[in-house]
Amino acid sequence: MSIRSRLVWLVIAVIAPALAFALYGTYAVYRTQSAKIDQGMAEVSRAVALSVDRELARYATIVSTLAASPTIVRGDVRAFHERLQQTRLAIGANVTIFDPAGTPLADTDHPYGTSLPNSPALNTFGPDTELDVSPSFLDPITGQRNIAIRRPVFRNSEIVYHLAMTFPVSAIGVLLEQQVLPKTWIGVILDQNHTLIARTRDPDRHMGKRASADFVSQLQDSAGADGKVVSVTRDDLQVTTFFSHAQASGWTVLIAIPRNDLLASVLAPLGTVVLGILVVLALAVVLAI
Repeated sequence: MSIRSRLVWLVIAVIAPALAFALYGTYAVYRTQSAKIDQGMAEVSRAVALSVDRELARYATIVSTLAASPTIVRGDVRAFHERLQQTRLAIGANVTIFDPAGTPLADTDHPYGTSLPNSPALNTFGPDTELDVSPSFLDPITGQRNIAIRRPVFRNSEIVYHLAMTFPVSAIGVLLEQQVLPKTWIGVILDQNHTLIARTRDPDRHMGKRASADFVSQLQDSAGADGKVVSVTRDDLQVTTFFSHAQASGWTVLIAIPRNDLLASVLAPLGTVVLGILVVLALAVVLAI
């Protein structure tokens, strides 16, 4: 073996441990970057989930205040309806007054005394007497997808009326738009029945559709309020989906990132490290030669 060959092997022998350490360091950077991205996406989905609960709580506070009005408590439905119509624009939502049996008595979208059809705004709720947020439903008159918040009106500890405030799901979808997600990412909000009520990509095409049984099962099997699952979107796009459950409403926020995009984000910081290792190794070999 020539002296030059021996020098090359000597350089390799010296550099090999350093190279092994550098590769381990590269892997550590990969793990750190992956954990950093996971944490960042968990924070984004959790922030949106908290925003959803806050927005619903804002409407709930309005309904609770209206339900405590002395006018409706004493049974003056006409006067209460007139006041609601005067403030309808300020409230930004429709309010329907029901008797205890669920028959609509008055609605801010109609003059007092108008014969009203049965409204899904009350039918979507369960038997609870406390404040409720409904799953989304399709309004048979307007054709738009709505949600409703219900509050019973008590008189002497007895329910005398129900108030249901109805507003379009687009009021909640704005919370996703405010995140300004990259175009390739998909933001979604599901109600407590796992029905899609907001989506950042092609919302009209997917609105009102339920998440697949397999995906719902994945969410339910994941421990904790936040997490991530590997899934396939309705567009047949393979994604990693970060989710967060809104505790007060039972709704779920999803941020889906294409797997290629996620992998690129994780590997991006490694390019410089790997390139540096290769340059140092090549330079050492050339100098030995």
